[in-house]
Amino acid sequence: MTGRRIETTHPTAHAPRWWWSIREIILGANDGLVSTLAFVAGAAAAVPDPDIILLATIVEIVAGSVSMGFGAWVASRSRAELERREIDVERSHLRDRPAEEKAEFEQYLRSHGLEGRDLDLVSRIIRRKPDLFLSIMGGLELGVQAVPESPSRAGCSMAAAFIVGAIPPAVPFLIFDEPHLALLVSIGASFVFLSVIGLWRSYIGGTRRSRRVVEMVLVGAVATMAGYGLGHLAASILG
Repeated sequence: MTGRRIETTHPTAHAPRWWWSIREIILGANDGLVSTLAFVAGAAAAVPDPDIILLATIVEIVAGSVSMGFGAWVASRSRAELERREIDVERSHLRDRPAEEKAEFEQYLRSHGLEGRDLDLVSRIIRRKPDLFLSIMGGLELGVQAVPESPSRAGCSMAAAFIVGAIPPAVPFLIFDEPHLALLVSIGASFVFLSVIGLWRSYIGGTRRSRRVVEMVLVGAVATMAGYGLGHLAASILG
């Protein structure tokens, strides 16, 4: 099944195409920031050596970005494969049970206020175009996207967002020699970045800004406390 984005000249444009990778971007940036912040907090509590912390953090960022990127790629490919299978099933239904598919489609049209001649006319016109009918039925019955998500784009978006998200908590350990000072700056920079992500989420979704910002900052705060606490626990156990 194929499709393309409709060009529009509306005064208020739709979201840019790349915004539709918001799931990968938000998840990657949030995971990159939160996991790195928790890691450096724990490392600062357990091993007060800035060089070791920085080296370990770089390894954590590289490993995390590769893992998240390949994970998104595999997940997106799996989704695309499932959608193709479901479309093939729907295609066989249209071929073998056309009366049932026609009834389902016309019931949908009725639910949107079409009746009588209008319903019959719309139904007949669309069913004359098998690809169009399949596309519509796939969306209505299965929730399948007309343009499948690109696995490569999903993976690259996730990996890149992870690295960008990891920058605020990691860079202070490159600048400052004192681990606890670096951690304080890292926490501050991370909370600012999390607030920016929250503001972007609210802008995209048209939701309350304060709520989204608080959500993101709370996640960062919990991760910081958990990482720092585990770091202290590890230091006390290992001596």
